[in-house]
Amino acid sequence: NINYFKIFLVIIIMAIPAIIISKGIDRLSEKLVGISAKKVFRAYITNWLTGAKEDLEGVFNHVGVDSEVICNLLCISAPQSSLIGVIAVPYVHPGPLKNIGSSSLPPDLIFIMESICKTKALSFHGFTTHASDITSSRDYQLFLDQIARELSQPLSSPLNGPSSRLVRINVDGLSVGCQLIKGLPLVFVSGDKVGVEDIPERLRIEVESEVEKIYGVKPILINAHNSYEEEPQMDLEKLRKGIIDVIGLAFKSSSYDPIKIGIGRVKPAHYGKSYGLGDAGIGALIIEFKGLKYCYLMIDANNADKKFRSTITSMVKSLGYNDCELFTTDNHSIVHLKGVKAKRGYYILGEKVKAEELNNAVKKVLEEAEASLQDANVIYKTVKVKAHVLGDIGHKSIENLMDQAVQKFRSLGLTTYGLALITSLLLCALT
Repeated sequence: NINYFKIFLVIIIMAIPAIIISKGIDRLSEKLVGISAKKVFRAYITNWLTGAKEDLEGVFNHVGVDSEVICNLLCISAPQSSLIGVIAVPYVHPGPLKNIGSSSLPPDLIFIMESICKTKALSFHGFTTHASDITSSRDYQLFLDQIARELSQPLSSPLNGPSSRLVRINVDGLSVGCQLIKGLPLVFVSGDKVGVEDIPERLRIEVESEVEKIYGVKPILINAHNSYEEEPQMDLEKLRKGIIDVIGLAFKSSSYDPIKIGIGRVKPAHYGKSYGLGDAGIGALIIEFKGLKYCYLMIDANNADKKFRSTITSMVKSLGYNDCELFTTDNHSIVHLKGVKAKRGYYILGEKVKAEELNNAVKKVLEEAEASLQDANVIYKTVKVKAHVLGDIGHKSIENLMDQAVQKFRSLGLTTYGLALITSLLLCALT
């Protein structure tokens, strides 16, 4: 005979651990971010299923802080003043995820610049972390609107300084490069033997201050974000010294010879967000100085594996370029999409799409950039806007919540479900 009372008791006993775990994680969430875990989880699931962003945005806004965000703009013009292209280096981080805040920053910036300036545009990842995610849709739109207004203004006087070839040094397995463009140091940090992820804002501030004292100009600092590792380690002090050294090498090799610049951008057919590629596709910045050609290849994606970087840069150099580097935009509108099976929540370049598959698209964008290559002037603009960002504390609080919630689930789950199982077995054994 079936003892329904025992079955009922077993169900109650096995439900108790779930209640204990839920309350434990709720208390942890209230302590770390000031919101119950149920509310956070419900907001995330709603966003994932329907795309509605108000609740999840509210969570990020709750832990965020007011700050000032910056975007550097380089307007590249021909001698007759027509625009060759526009380059943005925002010190705003794409994120937090999907359609929240500044997640779609790279393509949004590119499309706005192209719409206003009627020319091709590129966006590179600055020295930023998720602490610089804009969490408010309103503030993000104000940021984009201010950039649009700045680009609508008449062009100011171009920079008048020396240019240089692209120079590189190795810093603990990272490749650090610098090229002077009309006196403006264009600096990038690329993965090489080791991986590279986000570079903290404090390093940007330190380097800008030091370089301005030495050379009287603030450098443009770009994170190539192109060699994925789970938790890459960077010695920030060594990296700071390396950046100062490579800028010094660029100035030593500089001259007032003319510089040529060309820009192109294409959207590869058949490859979209489900492959890890964002809406801005592939772009190329070509710089020619004293007969040497360099290619800065931008792909709207969230990082790449080392083989992809090595293969695609070698492919470009085989076409006659003296050097090439790959840059991803760290687009976060491709993160946590339905159907993505990667544990990290997105595909890096080299997983769903191989470098060889983009060969034709890369050749096409290089042809487009070559067609616009000509003697160039550079007009430098900086946009500053007040905005609500995730902040260091908010960023760390959410990271801590995720880590500690998993730990609490494991510790409470093992104890409570173990006791519940033993109790249920003893109950069932009773006659």
